[in-house]
Amino acid sequence: SEVRLFEEIDDCRSNVAELDILMSESTRALLADIEHRTAHDFPPRAHIVSEDFELHRAGRYLASIPLMLATAEGIGWDDTGKSLFNVHRNRPEIAGWIDKNPERYHGITFLSALMESHPMAKPRPGFLNRHQVLHGRQLDYGSELFSLQAISLLGFVGWAFSDDGLISVQDVATRSKAKQ
Repeated sequence: SEVRLFEEIDDCRSNVAELDILMSESTRALLADIEHRTAHDFPPRAHIVSEDFELHRAGRYLASIPLMLATAEGIGWDDTGKSLFNVHRNRPEIAGWIDKNPERYHGITFLSALMESHPMAKPRPGFLNRHQVLHGRQLDYGSELFSLQAISLLGFVGWAFSDDGLISVQDVATRSKAKQ
């Protein structure tokens, strides 16, 4: 259950290796659900999502990770015209958009993950860094752990921006304006 997972996360405290194992197991269990929901909720990206997961299942993490990261960023960009990772005034660009979105309040606890600089945006030795991967600067990212982290991000962003997700913009004009 979700409650048990939160308790297990809390039990990890500062043990990053234990947390990585726990989150990897959780993400592995959700792979099919994340793939199906993301492809279903974002039909123009369905072919890319299919490729993302096919590469992951084949263990081709060097290819799956950049594609997953780009797909997650694209989903957020489609609705907001803002980046999940690019920082403006010490916050991701998307944070300002979320601040102004009146439909965000029911999911603000979860959306806070998009309102602060994402851990993948900070270069740290031994951790996945989106910018360094996409610009060819990080060479040691081809692991299942990092692929699962990218999948987790994709699943979260897909959940947040799906029509029934955390930001359910009711005014179609508002969504259309954000895409311009």
